[in-house]
Amino acid sequence: MLALQRTIGNRAVRRLLRETDPRLTYTKEAEAEGTGLDATPLPFTTAGNPDAGWDGNEILGKLTQVDESNDTFTDPVRCGANSVLAVAINRGARDTIAWARAIMRTGYASPATHGLGDKVWASIARLEKTTATYGDLSNIAHHAKVLLSKDPRGKTTGYEVAAMIALLGGMQSSSTPMQDEDMFRSYFRDLKAREAFVMLVDTSVLAPTTRTRNLDQTNHYVVVGKDAAGKAFLYDPYPRVGTQLIRSGDQSFWTLFQNAQGQWKSVYLFARPSFK
Repeated sequence: MLALQRTIGNRAVRRLLRETDPRLTYTKEAEAEGTGLDATPLPFTTAGNPDAGWDGNEILGKLTQVDESNDTFTDPVRCGANSVLAVAINRGARDTIAWARAIMRTGYASPATHGLGDKVWASIARLEKTTATYGDLSNIAHHAKVLLSKDPRGKTTGYEVAAMIALLGGMQSSSTPMQDEDMFRSYFRDLKAREAFVMLVDTSVLAPTTRTRNLDQTNHYVVVGKDAAGKAFLYDPYPRVGTQLIRSGDQSFWTLFQNAQGQWKSVYLFARPSFK
């Protein structure tokens, strides 16, 4: 795992100079669909009870790493933080709050970042009072990136995502390349409801002559998991047209794992539920 983190860290998960796969619908129109989301209340139904009404599918279907606040400057480089946050959201409101508290304590650990801890606390307080909005989730993810990264404006690194995963708990880092769809399915089959993997994938179109698959080709963190009902999903934090939560029966589920010709891409299992 250390070797994987070092390799990713050294390259800062830089985007390779290749075309972004148009099947992913990473467009300005997709970003525009998020207009007004920051101010939209999260789906609570009972005042003071964050568990009541919490719907991970609904939240993840809308939440992206791109928000409307001028204060959260990490939008272009926050896929790792949003992915770890997504694992917490899928688990439930209490896990989301617990992870946010861990981020807050990281801020309070140093006088230099105490004010950042205060900003996270403000969102935690609204979550507990059930007055939080999607903007609060973005605020938490932003501060996870800022507090756990050596370069908050830089590309996501394996080191910072591993640190975020450690604060979440119940997961362990991995360094497993998914060799093909059969291997992917065999790992996924063992997941239980509300469990998820953090995956490292490739958003680019490889040249037709490219035959090898390796870590250099990866540049984006996503989540694959099972929701509360045990149904499979892919969560992509970068704005897509329609929804961020993609079901396994949807053809677009495989666009990050297979190229347009059906060939397997570079896919790594970065973190998985802890072995029991």
